[in-house]
Amino acid sequence: MKEFDDVKARIAGELRAKLKTFNSNMALCIRNMEQAETIDDFMEYKRAVQCICTLLVPLYDSTCPYCLMDDDCNACDYTKVHGLCENTNSDWHRVYRTHNTLIKAICKM
Repeated sequence: MKEFDDVKARIAGELRAKLKTFNSNMALCIRNMEQAETIDDFMEYKRAVQCICTLLVPLYDSTCPYCLMDDDCNACDYTKVHGLCENTNSDWHRVYRTHNTLIKAICKM
């Protein structure tokens, strides 16, 4: 099992990198919203903001301390409470499916 401090640093670094991209994309969308000449254009950029925010939700193993600390999913403390993530009836999988539904609803309009 890896050291928790190493895992925290790795996850924080990954989220910091995503935040940098998020900030750049948000700034561009906001600039475009401010310059929009029609309400339809404005709403398109607003939808892009919603999409960017939704895509940023950290649901993957690269941001999960349990995944990074223990290579054995069956012995994972999260699995013991919430079910094995890859199982379609696990808590994580339900959140993942709901997140994908939200992405499709917002980003694919």
